[in-house]
Amino acid sequence: MSSPAGETLPYRAVETPHGYRTVTPLPSEKELQEFYSNVYFQQVPTATYQHEYDGEELAHKRLRAELIVDVARRHLGRGLQNPSLLDVGFGEGFELAAAQNAGFLARGVDFGLDGLKRCNPTLERIVEAGDPLDELRKFAAGGVRFDVCVLKHVLEHVRDPQAVLALVVAILSANGVAAITVPNDYSALQAELLKRGAVESEYWFAPPQHLQYFNGDNFPAFAAAAGCEVVDLVGDFPIELYLFHPGSSYARDRGNGPAAHKARVAIDLFLARQGLERYADLCRALLVAGLSRTMTAYLRPLQR
Repeated sequence: MSSPAGETLPYRAVETPHGYRTVTPLPSEKELQEFYSNVYFQQVPTATYQHEYDGEELAHKRLRAELIVDVARRHLGRGLQNPSLLDVGFGEGFELAAAQNAGFLARGVDFGLDGLKRCNPTLERIVEAGDPLDELRKFAAGGVRFDVCVLKHVLEHVRDPQAVLALVVAILSANGVAAITVPNDYSALQAELLKRGAVESEYWFAPPQHLQYFNGDNFPAFAAAAGCEVVDLVGDFPIELYLFHPGSSYARDRGNGPAAHKARVAIDLFLARQGLERYADLCRALLVAGLSRTMTAYLRPLQR
């Protein structure tokens, strides 16, 4: 991996006392700011966020957002009316839209609004642009509380995930739930791919954009260290299965990537037609079996 200046940095992944892996040496806040402003946001948007989505891709994004919100709502119980939800790092706003559709009083904060304006422009009135961690600190200091806090692909990017989780806990209501989505990395499936020679390297290790590496086995210990219990773990489509077959491997031939993605979208949409609860159960089973590419952990503070 190279730094913005072009020199190779000696990044390594080391295991923390709580089992998840972190990058060493950790880049400074200044180095991260330079990376994101000078490199990442000039290369990644076309790979991460497209300017337009076809009908199935839009349906898939809405499905995954609806799943995150629906599982969180079920963990709140039925007695709560008009629950509140904060989306930290809302991106294109699909989770915010799903939350509003589910009856939540939703708010969001992210560094910018470009993705939201493109995909969910009607939600601009309920969001604000700013440093999400600064906003969390303000909410905590001001006694503002939310029933659900969503962090989708945030924790893997931060220097101190324990401090971020502590802020999340501080802004949750008494019986609130945090829904945290991260990649499922250093998984047993990835180890098997390496063992079989199906991949040549730890392709998931991607500093400085990814600094923390969690999976379904180590996330509960990480959560417990912050005073939380994991009440649910939900996975997603096991796209890495394509890497076992040379003809479909997007690691050996990056040209296979779009077809693998389209297949994932089509299969997920088919499975979800069986009902959202059944689809959620399948996603839980995929994670338990070690096949899921990402995971969403639902956390509840142990004590107040």
